[in-house]
Amino acid sequence: MATIDNFNVDKLDIVIRHADGKVVAGVPQIALYATGSSVAAALENLERKKTVLKEDIAAAGVLDPLPSAVGAPAMSVTDGVGRFALKSAIVAVMVLLVLGLAGALLAKRIEATARGVVSADLRGGRQVWINLENSLERMADPSNEMSEERKQKLLSNIRVVVNRLRPFVAEFAPLFAPPAPPPAGR
Repeated sequence: MATIDNFNVDKLDIVIRHADGKVVAGVPQIALYATGSSVAAALENLERKKTVLKEDIAAAGVLDPLPSAVGAPAMSVTDGVGRFALKSAIVAVMVLLVLGLAGALLAKRIEATARGVVSADLRGGRQVWINLENSLERMADPSNEMSEERKQKLLSNIRVVVNRLRPFVAEFAPLFAPPAPPPAGR
């Protein structure tokens, strides 16, 4: 345990300031201040207050030294900026996590919808060619041949549709023809 001797007020720093025609002397670590008309008067008043403080500490029987502000770090502008940067980084990471999770869920839903529309596996590369070969073999297989009656009905339906669309296609035909050459002689 500490004794009053370990808390020596006389070893703490004294700050002297001039303000409004007065002199202020103080020990900021323990918030003890005194004023006077001169430096000597302010120091004399401060010494009296230090003596009274020592006597009060001894009379109170306080064995631990008073807490001082020496160990407390002063708040600076960079502390606020650092704290802001840390909080901003935390918010940014949280937003990225939420966006990543939402993107993953959306991608799964889009893939599931695409699979439902295509009704098949969405594979690429070699599997595409294998599926194409299998489809061609099934279509070329004589057992899958359409009946003559069904072929004629289908061809008849196609002729009706072609006759209905022919006037519209004729109007669009100039879009697909090469442009006419400019007249010669001009």
